[in-house]
Amino acid sequence: MALVLRYVNKNGELIESFLGIVHVGDTSAKSLQKVITLYFWITRYAYQDSVDKVMMELVICKEKKMA
Repeated sequence: MALVLRYVNKNGELIESFLGIVHVGDTSAKSLQKVITLYFWITRYAYQDSVDKVMMELVICKEKKMA
């Protein structure tokens, strides 16, 4: 299944953003909801982990410069 975010911006233009492709076993509403929720949870976790690593590196660099 392809996940696409589709919305209308303030100017009334239709905006589509491709998010990714995921495998689904069946297409029941409950199954699709689980897959979409899991996708966003994993994506958010991976993003937050990256942000945390960058912030930690910035703190370490700043501490080294102050020493």
